[in-house]
Order: sequence, then structure tokens, then C-alpha cells
Amino acid sequence: MLSAEVEDLLGGTAAAQFADEALRLARASDTPTRQAKVENLVGRVHGRRSDHERAALLHPDALELAAAIHYRAEEANALYGTTEAAEASEDTASAARHREGADALSAFMGRATASLSCRPVGTGRSRGPCCRPALRSDSCCLRVSGWRNP
Repeated sequence: MLSAEVEDLLGGTAAAQFADEALRLARASDTPTRQAKVENLVGRVHGRRSDHERAALLHPDALELAAAIHYRAEEANALYGTTEAAEASEDTASAARHREGADALSAFMGRATASLSCRPVGTGRSRGPCCRPALRSDSCCLRVSGWRNP
């Protein structure tokens, strides 16, 4: 799976192939922990490659697997992935519902959350929540919640 993420981040063309192979292996392993993690990672790879329909299928599967074994961190990751897929398809109600669940779960675990919202060039519309001007650029905004400084 690491090969798929590295290949994707470097703009390589084999990322989807690596991701699909990782998914096949994880599903064959019959290990829900690994499968939930890989389903989320593969969903994230597809989301970054603008294949939001595929991501929208993978993240709910990961959520179901993670919830069944009480793997809270991966549940939150699945909810965030589902949020991003819903935002990409402009389903704001679903995105808000999933983000709320992910933020609540992350807060319960004491985990800081961050989201990056961008608007397509020339549209003037933001995808997702925005924030203070100090953290905003022309097209993107960073929102951080749950930050704890020990």
C-alpha cells in the first residue's frame, strides 16, 4: 500500500495498480483491521486522483469493518474519507453529517483534526468549511480543531 501512496504523491501512473493489488491482498487476508486500513488508504488514493465515485464506495466499507471491531481511529478516517467524497459530489448534507461524526470521534479520542478546503480556480466557490484569513490563500483554507498542546 505504501507503494501506491508514494507513486500517487509523486504523480506516477502505477498508483491505481498498486492500490488495487493492496486491496486484493487485504481482502484475501481476512483481517478486518488490515482491510479497514487498506480500504481507507485506497479510497484516499482514488480521491486524490479525482475518482470520487470509487472512493465513495471504499470508505463506507472501511467504516463498517472498523465499527464492527471498534477500531475508532480507522472509523474516523473512513468518515473523513466519506466526507471528502461527498464534498466532491457536492452532497453538502452528507458531507456535513459525516464530518460531524468524524470530528466527534476524533475529539473523543483526543486527536486533533485538520481539513483543507479548496475551491476550483475561477469558480469562487469553496469546497467545505473555511477559516480565519490568516490561514487562507487564494484558493485554499486550513481548518484545525481539537488541537491540544500538552
